[in-house]
Amino acid sequence: MRFAVLFYCMLIAALLQAQDTNLDDSAPLLFKTRTQSMTSKYHFKIESGKILFRKIDQRSWTLFNGSGTPFDQTESIAREIVEISADGENLIAIDEQQQVYYTKIAKVKWQKKWGKPIAHILKLQDNLAWGISHRGPYMQYYSDIHGNDHPIFAGVSTLYLLRKNGHEIVYVDPWLPAVWYHQVDMPDSGRMVAVNMSVSGSTLFIINAAGEMFTRLYDYDTSGQNPILPYSYENDKRDGTRKIIRSLPPEPWRQQPAIKSGLITQKITILQTGEKGNGAFELRVEGVNGQGMTGYYTKRIYKDEWQFVATGQQIQGKLINLGQDYERELSPIKTKNYSGKIWLKNMQISAQLLGCSPIIPPAILRLSLGDKKYDLKLHMRRYKYQKSALKFKATLEVSEELIKSTDSAAKTIWQDLFRQEKFIDFHAEIEDGKFESVENLHQVGIDKLADILTWKLGYKFSKILLKAKYHRRIRMSFSENKN
Repeated sequence: MRFAVLFYCMLIAALLQAQDTNLDDSAPLLFKTRTQSMTSKYHFKIESGKILFRKIDQRSWTLFNGSGTPFDQTESIAREIVEISADGENLIAIDEQQQVYYTKIAKVKWQKKWGKPIAHILKLQDNLAWGISHRGPYMQYYSDIHGNDHPIFAGVSTLYLLRKNGHEIVYVDPWLPAVWYHQVDMPDSGRMVAVNMSVSGSTLFIINAAGEMFTRLYDYDTSGQNPILPYSYENDKRDGTRKIIRSLPPEPWRQQPAIKSGLITQKITILQTGEKGNGAFELRVEGVNGQGMTGYYTKRIYKDEWQFVATGQQIQGKLINLGQDYERELSPIKTKNYSGKIWLKNMQISAQLLGCSPIIPPAILRLSLGDKKYDLKLHMRRYKYQKSALKFKATLEVSEELIKSTDSAAKTIWQDLFRQEKFIDFHAEIEDGKFESVENLHQVGIDKLADILTWKLGYKFSKILLKAKYHRRIRMSFSENKN
């Protein structure tokens, strides 16, 4: 089998070398690359260091905005453009120093700095792929994991980057600091190694060297990071004033059907179709069909079947070995296990924290009650780095198994420790192999005052509207398992 696949690849490669490579400049663009990109309205490409564009129904190209380079009033703010990316109403240009320039397409106003509250120059890191995404009002809404629709008013712009190691996707947002530390966790508990990525409308499309493909809707807002938006882990359909609450966790990675006939390359693209909602995307994968015709495989993001479109264009991407003997590459394990305890006042329970990383939620909080064990989910989000510590907001989700248990010890835990609350919010930090829960005031370093106030609020004013269950929080302390 292995030799047959290799022979077939060599044969196809030889055929491709013999194809006519003189492409008509008026031919439609089919893929987003580092030097060409597209939206539902325009095509863009780089030529001689300048950006050219055209409407999708036109043949001829013109300089974008008259100059072809980022411009500030009467002065050019970039010399030579070497890479571009477009999506929705966004266009990104990269100069020879890897600096990022950003503008809206309909109303051109180039920005040479990025981020809030203070804008800074942003540069690309070494990468396998990168791209700009715009989830705009024309998509009208997105649906959260529990099927609640949320209207899109102002739009969400996100610049994603697949790092050189292939197993880290980082992103920035014009409303976030210009630092590449926000991450999208990868499939296989963060361990999948991708070889390429394409993005559109807050939706990522990745492929690995084995030809496995995944998509996911994920950005700063949908992932629970935005502090001004209301979120809930409760699984329900909401109406009335509760419709503004966004369900968490965010959408997981969705594995796309395998392409089993012909050959494919690592060259992929995701495009907006101009329709509404999460399914308004087309996927494309460059390849060769079983008859040796070159082109691409395509399907809608939620469809099961791939269709082949013959183009006659030369294959440009690296061929993928689809042989059965291919060994999938995985990165080193990124999550860690901890042992320790959780407690509230004088009640204390031994516990384990399994598969824990704030970048790769959820973790499992395993309670040991006599000879029985109960697994609870620990959801983590809104993390930030501070010196040697990683601080984050988390929600503990008590399992139905524990809630409905008839065991006396489990009943006591449910009533007295968790106070019959299925979801419990808290803040935590990981530093020097220690996982500790911290209160809000601990977050700003006022430890003694935090200890006094959170205890007194919970002890003396348990029936006030602030709810003691929130202020008198469960505490956690764990140490990393080294073996």
